[in-house]
Amino acid sequence: MQSLPSIINWLLLGGVVLIGVFVAVWFGAFLFEKEYLAGDLVLKPIDTLEGNRDYLKQRIAEAELLQLVNCGCFYTAPHTSMLKGATQFYRTPDGTVVIAIIDSRMLKKVMLSTLLTSGKVIETGDLSLIPDSTNFTEGVIYYEAHLAKLLREHFRRVQEVGDHPVPVTNNDALSYSERISLERGARMVSMGLAQWANPSQSVIRRTFKGALSTFRRSLAQIPAVEP
Repeated sequence: MQSLPSIINWLLLGGVVLIGVFVAVWFGAFLFEKEYLAGDLVLKPIDTLEGNRDYLKQRIAEAELLQLVNCGCFYTAPHTSMLKGATQFYRTPDGTVVIAIIDSRMLKKVMLSTLLTSGKVIETGDLSLIPDSTNFTEGVIYYEAHLAKLLREHFRRVQEVGDHPVPVTNNDALSYSERISLERGARMVSMGLAQWANPSQSVIRRTFKGALSTFRRSLAQIPAVEP
């Protein structure tokens, strides 16, 4: 029979191995998975979605209570992103904030975005944000916050910057969101953090340098979460 210290050592070793595997898989996802910046969402009425959509319905109820403008529900197109799910877009009445409610099996979150005339982007989320190694976007997470709080904090952050927001045109929140993603992707390519993965330059694949930078910034998001 093994001694207690020996058992503890084996347990610690097992824990280290599990952490190592988790880190390797996480980093590998950044390195090998393609990131679709545009063209991976198609319009799909919410009443045609399958599966449990409790999270999406809850967030939609919050949006309607806040009298946000519905900009359509979309779903991941076939043969595109590995992460399949629904995205419901809203905008504020003045069009200065786009709200994306994302509901997939692996990820459920809300992300608020505002593009400024200076070229910067302010983002606010309730779970996670896309780590940006180019400093094009400035994001803050308020863990599991209600939509009303996310909007309040987002407006405050935009006002603190002191720049003018670029509003959504023609109620097209999807194009607004894709515009931000495409600019971030172009900056990553110019900095050697990614390479274009298709001729139309709407999909990127991170370089080793880019994957490492994204991984580090993902870890940095954890202590950056606001109460």
